[in-house]
Amino acid sequence: MEVELKGVKFDLSKIQKYYPAVILQYDDGETTEISFEWLDTNTKPLNEVKVLHYILVIYTDISNGEKVEIIFENRDELFEVIHEIGIVLDRLKQIDN
Repeated sequence: MEVELKGVKFDLSKIQKYYPAVILQYDDGETTEISFEWLDTNTKPLNEVKVLHYILVIYTDISNGEKVEIIFENRDELFEVIHEIGIVLDRLKQIDN
């Protein structure tokens, strides 16, 4: 079942793994992907970095590193979509059984 989300197309039936992440940007322009766990537990002020955006990482073939990344402007929107994808994937599993 192919879907399009924020201009990114992917096949729901091929999802092997998906997770939320945060893209941080350092003062020098370098960016890095981090987990929400790190962001939420890091108590030091983020003086040298800023949250650039939030992403949903979807692996369709882990062994080949095939993935798509969908950018979100805020955390709430990202987690709402993750919740909806979980519901759809659960329903697809029920249909397959």
